[in-house]
Amino acid sequence: MVRNAIFLALAATLLTACGSDSGSKSEPEGDVAALDQGGDDTATPDPDLAPDPDLDTEPDSPADTAEEDNFVKGCQDGLCVADDKNAPDPSAPGPFPVGVKTFTFTHQGHQGKWRKIIVEVWYPATEEARDAPKEAIDLKEFAPDDVKPIFDNTVVTQIPTNSVRDAQFRTSDGPYPLIIFSHGAFGIRFQNVFYTELLASHGYVVVSPDHADNTLYDLLRNGGYDGSIVAKSALDRPYDIVHLLDKMFEKNSDSADFFFGSFNEDLIGITGHSFGGMVSFLSPMQDSRFKAAVPMTPATQALGPMGYDISKFPIPVMVMSGTKDNTLETDVEMAKPFEILPSPKYYFELLTGGHYTYTDICSLELKRLAEDIAFGDAEDALNDGCGENNVPVSVAHPLINQFAIGFFNHYLRSSTDSYKYFSAEEGAKYSDILLYIASPLP
Repeated sequence: MVRNAIFLALAATLLTACGSDSGSKSEPEGDVAALDQGGDDTATPDPDLAPDPDLDTEPDSPADTAEEDNFVKGCQDGLCVADDKNAPDPSAPGPFPVGVKTFTFTHQGHQGKWRKIIVEVWYPATEEARDAPKEAIDLKEFAPDDVKPIFDNTVVTQIPTNSVRDAQFRTSDGPYPLIIFSHGAFGIRFQNVFYTELLASHGYVVVSPDHADNTLYDLLRNGGYDGSIVAKSALDRPYDIVHLLDKMFEKNSDSADFFFGSFNEDLIGITGHSFGGMVSFLSPMQDSRFKAAVPMTPATQALGPMGYDISKFPIPVMVMSGTKDNTLETDVEMAKPFEILPSPKYYFELLTGGHYTYTDICSLELKRLAEDIAFGDAEDALNDGCGENNVPVSVAHPLINQFAIGFFNHYLRSSTDSYKYFSAEEGAKYSDILLYIASPLP
């Protein structure tokens, strides 16, 4: 979703704004560092976005409903989450039903402007959710009121899920690792449910923010792609991630919050698509709380001018890409940068995969959307991951889940045996559709 030219044109600006020191950092760099270390938070708030004391209220953490008899932590009906003794198939659903919840918070982004961030969270739910009605994502239903009329002339395909809205949190098997997902430029927080939801079923709390002003709904509202918004978002997104993680830490420590005690603060991962893939590289070089990263079709060429040296990337990483990516140059943005990354590192390239293969957008009826609401990006996606010459998502998504979740299970859940799901030998089994390179384990 990110145009190469935008980042190349912005290199000088980003270098000035974000600092030029290279290498891994234990604290946020540049303006982000000032903000995170008690910098100037005194800018005049936008009254429409100023924090609302009632904005983020949550119900009390529910009582644990698990039965004491025959209870084995991390397991359900003989299927267990990944740990030092178990290595479940990461391409299949994990042992837990999944809940989904939305909250909103505000923070000051680049230049101190207030930003309202809508956040989707998928999490392990109690057994009552297993047979409860599941949510279907409807783009119109979730749209802001001023965008809803754009959908009036079409029937919007719903994206089915296996999540239950506001289900009770499964405290009995926690705390869990936490993973942040960052969407692509003009993407949306629920663009990768095939992946975020499955992670939650395997015992993760998965947190996905809408990056304000740079969502699908902003694209529709503005009538098309706006490179200046992408440029601004490149500066705002680091603030979003830092403050989102801070917000989750607050929730984790608040005994009155729904997410109290929900995750292990030492086990934090990050992943994202396209522009969010860039964030998946950038954030761990700003913030030492991240322990593993999976950037999907990432834009990386702006990182150097912004002052980040990925040859010093501090944590294990799996780079995912598609040979037929028409939005970003796979060789330039993914393959060659992978060569200079330190180990442990892994490279996953679908030979007929495109940019949008890594999202749920291929599940929509894109041709009709392009025609009915003049959504040009839908037509672009048809030729960049969702076309007849691309690997079907029915094949691609289970493979993406297997390697990415297997990677997180190994590095965040201490499941040594999960290496078998993303080893070089495993990659070789799919050599007809996959180019895969894996670091040998020490």
